[in-house]
Amino acid sequence: MPYDGRMSDGHVDVFSGPAVPAAIADALSVEPGRLRVTAFTAWDTGELIGLNGRSLIIRLPEDAPENNRPYWGRQWYVSGKTVGTTEYSPEWCDWVVEKTRCWLLDLGIMNNWFAEKPDREAVLFQRLKSLDTGNWIRSGGLRLRPPAGYLDDDSHMFTFDVPLDLDVHIGKDVPVGIWHAHIKGGRVVPGILERAHEAPFACVCFLRFQKENPGARKDRTA
Repeated sequence: MPYDGRMSDGHVDVFSGPAVPAAIADALSVEPGRLRVTAFTAWDTGELIGLNGRSLIIRLPEDAPENNRPYWGRQWYVSGKTVGTTEYSPEWCDWVVEKTRCWLLDLGIMNNWFAEKPDREAVLFQRLKSLDTGNWIRSGGLRLRPPAGYLDDDSHMFTFDVPLDLDVHIGKDVPVGIWHAHIKGGRVVPGILERAHEAPFACVCFLRFQKENPGARKDRTA
């Protein structure tokens, strides 16, 4: 029976549903070591509440060792320069992955309607599903707001985007999404990292596959 998004407590997981069988079918044609966009699992529901997002299929390289754990990461940019270090969230992802080689990644974002300026502050939703075992990991809503030093200019608008196709490497940060400001009517630069370096403000979302906690290391490779 096809998976209908129903969880063990009887509730329907809107971040699963129709995209899961589509992702499993798509995963067969995704080359190892690649990332590809697929259907967004909460698209219909998301339109009702202003949620924008995409789903990505990630297949690890064939030579990747077993038990690679997925870690979320965020890097802030102001005027094209990084601010601080990459912030990792191992509390959501530090678990035994066993032999998982293929993942369905959901990224969703919406304006924070409770903020003083809702169009300048967002809430990020992240979720991973193992297409090998069916296990899933969900992060709660993560508040995104421009760091100190960003000039709040009304000529800027905020958008969210993900890569269409990308190489995936073990032990390296893979850019899977970007929330950024750009001048209304201005050109859009292709590429997540290229856009981060061009944008007046940006927050890049990374995914990193490795066994150890990257937040505990000083020799991280970005």
